[in-house]
Amino acid sequence: MTTTLKPTMYGVGINDVPGSWGKPYYRRWEAMFNRCYSKKTKSTYVGCSVDPKWHHLSDFKRWYEEQGDVTGKEMDKDIISPGNKVYSPDKCIFVSPALNNFFTKSDKSRGKYLIGVSWEEKRKKFRATGNRGFNGYHDTELEAHLAWMKSKKEVLLETFILPETNERLKNALYYVYNNMEEYFK
Repeated sequence: MTTTLKPTMYGVGINDVPGSWGKPYYRRWEAMFNRCYSKKTKSTYVGCSVDPKWHHLSDFKRWYEEQGDVTGKEMDKDIISPGNKVYSPDKCIFVSPALNNFFTKSDKSRGKYLIGVSWEEKRKKFRATGNRGFNGYHDTELEAHLAWMKSKKEVLLETFILPETNERLKNALYYVYNNMEEYFK
């Protein structure tokens, strides 16, 4: 007797793995659907979706198990392909929280200046602040932004690219490194 399961996860996802509720792969699958289809979704995830290849939990579980030990890691959809809005097996990868946070742009909270730049009223100069802290005072907003960018690239290379052993991730990070001005505009 064949049973056809209906989507129960936001009308899209199908849990076809008995006894999966609460398992780590199930929690990741559920969180992915919440980000994409919940009415309470943060603006960060507006327009995001789940590839039909992952609509069945069994397919996501298979991919999840192929990733090896993902303890303490976060699933990311746009490091491999900057700007990507679709959770899919060819675009997602597990990364450390530090690397995932490295890519946070804080568009809504950073103010009116270029990323990494603020205005220092007392000195009448632009201040650059990045991953390594203070990056000096500058006469122009662009100079401050470029100082921030230089620091950001150094951190990306030294902290994340050089020690990385996953070639797929390493290549993606080199791409970001070589196109950082476009990525962090």
